[in-house]
Amino acid sequence: MDLSQCRFEQVSERRVKVSGSRFIKTEDYWVKLEGVRLAGYRSISIAGVRCPTMIPRIADILEDARAEALRYFASNAFEIGFHVYGRDGVMDRLEPQRAVASHELGLLIDVVAGEQELAHAVAHHISGNLLHYHFPGQFNTAGNLAFPYSPSEIDAGANYRFSIYHVMKLDSPLEVFPIRFEEL
Repeated sequence: MDLSQCRFEQVSERRVKVSGSRFIKTEDYWVKLEGVRLAGYRSISIAGVRCPTMIPRIADILEDARAEALRYFASNAFEIGFHVYGRDGVMDRLEPQRAVASHELGLLIDVVAGEQELAHAVAHHISGNLLHYHFPGQFNTAGNLAFPYSPSEIDAGANYRFSIYHVMKLDSPLEVFPIRFEEL
């Protein structure tokens, strides 16, 4: 498959036309290699936000929570992701409708770290910080987040990232896939 001339064209809001890829017959035999690597361990926390004064400030509040976690766990390496459903939970930065029009949001706090314990601790720190976060115009005094699960942090285990995409030329299709027969 030759994808060097591949083109993607938006046809409508929900459809994309893909063209330009070609199959080129060859005498050579190729194998496509794809692989992943361990990126760390994931912990998540799922919450709902319904406060009418918190929703318009959600971007700034999440960035404050990120900065606080980075400061608190400064000597550790980890990644923090926020998926805000009702704003851009599906398309993230590619979402064309940036304004929040919902009366409630779903929040997924996503932490990946080198050890499960650290990922859990960071997710717990962030969810607790957001639960009791104070901001101008705040109505509620009992907590900003509604958690559907207790405990609110869920350890999701090993997290892998796509790390190899390569084609390899072989002399024979069986070269890297040997078959061995044994007579019993």
